Amino acid sequence: MDSTAHKTVVRGLFDQVLNHGRLQMIDDCFADDFVEHNPVPGQGAGREGVKHRVRALRAARPWGVDVCSRVESAPGVKDAALLEALFREIRDGETHPA
Repeated sequence: MDSTAHKTVVRGLFDQVLNHGRLQMIDDCFADDFVEHNPVPGQGAGREGVKHRVRALRAARPWGVDVCSRVESAPGVKDAALLEALFREIRDGETHPA
């Protein structure tokens, strides 16, 4: 899969799961033996743990979290390290001025 196709898959996954709550996509896209290396407190293991995390984010009204400009290394290109830092801040409850 080339990088353009990969970006399309990831964007679709974020849209369908986070924006529309289609948790079945997690089962479709995550490996059976998926391991979350940075779980939030109380998050279970594997895909069910990811679903728990998504439910928590959606309950917190995810439309209030900026996961665009702050986590891009270039327009439209998400940076894994910046995403990890954002999720760590969310998990640990850190806040920063807008």
